[in-house]
Amino acid sequence: MKKDKKKIFILVFATIVLMSIAWLFDIFSLARMKAIDFYFNARGSIQSRSDIVIVAIDDMSVKEFGVWPWPRSYHAKLIDFLKKAQAKAIGFDATFADNSPDPVDDKNLIEATKTSGIVYHAMYFSPERRVRAETKKVSIVVITETEKEIEKLLPVFSISAENCSDLSIPEAGEATIPIPDLIRVSRGIGSINYEPEIDGVVRYAKLVFPFKGKYYPSLSVSLAAQYLGIEQKDIKICNDGIELGKTKIPVNSQGKILINYTGGIERFKFYPYYRVITGEIPIQEFKDKVVLVGSTAVGAYDLRVTPYSSNFPGIGVHANIISSILNKKMLIPLPKIIGLVLIIILGIILGLVLPKLSPLFTAVFTAALIVLLILSGVFLFSRGYYLDIVYPGCMIFFGYLFISLFRFISEEKEKQEIKSVFSLHVSSAVVNELLSDPEKCQLFGTRKNVTVLFADIRGFTTISEKMQPEEVVALLNECFTRMSDVVFENDGFLDKFIGDALLAVFGAPIAHKDDAARAVRAAWQMQKRIKEVEKEHSYSGLQIGIGINTGDVVAGNMGSQKRMNYTVIGDNVNLTQRLEDMAKGGQILISEETYKFVSDIVKVNKLEPVLVKGKTNAVQIYEITEVI
Repeated sequence: MKKDKKKIFILVFATIVLMSIAWLFDIFSLARMKAIDFYFNARGSIQSRSDIVIVAIDDMSVKEFGVWPWPRSYHAKLIDFLKKAQAKAIGFDATFADNSPDPVDDKNLIEATKTSGIVYHAMYFSPERRVRAETKKVSIVVITETEKEIEKLLPVFSISAENCSDLSIPEAGEATIPIPDLIRVSRGIGSINYEPEIDGVVRYAKLVFPFKGKYYPSLSVSLAAQYLGIEQKDIKICNDGIELGKTKIPVNSQGKILINYTGGIERFKFYPYYRVITGEIPIQEFKDKVVLVGSTAVGAYDLRVTPYSSNFPGIGVHANIISSILNKKMLIPLPKIIGLVLIIILGIILGLVLPKLSPLFTAVFTAALIVLLILSGVFLFSRGYYLDIVYPGCMIFFGYLFISLFRFISEEKEKQEIKSVFSLHVSSAVVNELLSDPEKCQLFGTRKNVTVLFADIRGFTTISEKMQPEEVVALLNECFTRMSDVVFENDGFLDKFIGDALLAVFGAPIAHKDDAARAVRAAWQMQKRIKEVEKEHSYSGLQIGIGINTGDVVAGNMGSQKRMNYTVIGDNVNLTQRLEDMAKGGQILISEETYKFVSDIVKVNKLEPVLVKGKTNAVQIYEITEVI
C-alpha cells in the first residue's frame, strides 16, 4: 500500500506538471475559447443600453436604394436628420477612404459632418505596409501622397499615453483613413479592426492601436468618450487600461478586452436606414443617443460569429463594447496564475482523496468536483469575472483518468497475484470471492483469528513398504486429493503438504462466522473419505490423525524475494501440530478454544489436560466422537 501511495503521488505530480505545461503554452486554446462561449450561453442575455441605436444598412434598405455603396449624399441627409434629432454621437462603421465619383457627394458629406460636430468616422489599421511596386527580385514600398497626408492629419486624433511599458501591442504597418477633407472636419475617428480568434469567433476586441509612435482608439472607445463628454485627445492609455475621465476600461497587455456581449443583435434597438432618412421613424427616438450606422445586410460581408450567433452584424460588436463601457460592466479576466494555482490544488486533492474511494465514489467525487468548478466559473462570469476553468478541469479529468487507470492496472495485477497464490489452495468459489473483493485478502501480513487443522496419514509407512514407488505416490496423491476436496468443499484454505501430513486453515484469507464448525466437519468428512480409500483398495490400517485448534495467527505472503507463499504462523499453529501428534489413527482432537465454538454440533470425550511443548500450563483437549 505504501508503494501504491508513492506511485500515485508520483503520478499526480506528473499530471500536475503536464497540465502546467499545457496551461503555460495554452495547448487547449480551442477548448478555452469554447468555454467562454459556454459561459455566455449559461449566463444568458443581459440588459443592454437603451441609449444606443443602430441605423441598419439592411436588406430592405438595399432593396430601396440599390447595391452598396450608396451616394454619400444619403449619409449627409442622415447626419442632418440625426443632428436635428439631437443625437449625442454618430459613428459610421464604414471607411470613406476614396473620393466619390461625384464630387458633390463628397462635398455634401463633408459639409454635414462639419455642421453636426458629432460625427466619428472609421479608419482601419493593417499589420504590414502594402507593396507598391514589385519585380522578380525585389519588392519596393513607396511612400504615397496619401500616406504623407496621413502623417500630417492622423496625429491630431491620437490619445494620451502614460506609463505604457507593460503593453506589448504590435505596431500597425499601415493606416486606411477617410479622405483628407472629411477627416479634417470629423469630431473624431476610430479603428474598426476586430479580429476573430482561430475558430472564427469574435470574443476579444482591441481598443487601442499604436501607429508611428502614437496611440489611436477604436471607434467604440471614441463614441463612448463622446457620450461621456470627453474629447478624443483627452482619452488616456496606460498599463492599467484606458481612462475615459472617471471611467476605466481594463485591457490586457495586447490592448484587448473580452467583449461583454449582451445577447443577440436584437438586444439593441435598430431601424432600417431607408426608414430613417424618409422620416418614418419619429425624431425623438434618437434624442441623446449614440447612433451607430452600419451594415446588417447579408450581402455586405460584415457578418461576424459571436458566442451568441453565427451571423452577427459587425456594427453590433461596436454596440456591445459601448454598452459595457457606459454601464461599467466590462468582463474582467482573473489573473492567469489562478489557473496554475487551481491545477496544483486540485491535483493534490485528487491524490489525497481518490485512492481512498471505491471506483463508484471516485467517479461521483470527480463529477462533483467538475460540476463545482463549472458552477463557480459561471457564477463569477455572471458577476463580471472570467475564470479559465479549462486547464483546472483538465487536471481533474486527466487526474481521475490516470489514477483510475493506475488503480485498474494495480487491481488486475493484484487479482493475478491472488489467483496465482490461491488457485491451488482454495476452491474456485473462494478464488472468485477474493477476486471480486481483493480487500478481503491482505497479502502483506495481518493478525487473524482462525481455526487450524493438521491431518497426518497413519500407517502409511507400513503400507508403502509393500508397494512399488509409483504405487506409493499414487496412493498418497489419492489420499491428499480426497482430503483436499473436503477442505475446498468447506471453503477452507489448503496451506501445504508436509510429507504425509496436510495443513489447512479456516478463516484465512476469507473469514466466516462458523470457521471452527467448518474445520470440524471437514475433519469428520476426511475420516470418512480415508475409510473409503482403505475399503476401495483393500488396505489395512490406513487412517489419519487430526488436530484442530482455534486462535490468533499471523497470515500473509511469506518467503524470499524469489519465492513466496501465503501461509500462517504463530503459537496456535504449533499447538495444532502438537494435537495432531497426539491423535491416534482415526482420532480427531480439538482444543478448548475450538470446543467453545462447536459444542452444539459435536459429541466429545473430555480427555485429561496435557502438557505440550511451548506451553507452561496444561491444555484441555477433547476427542470428537460424533458430528451432528
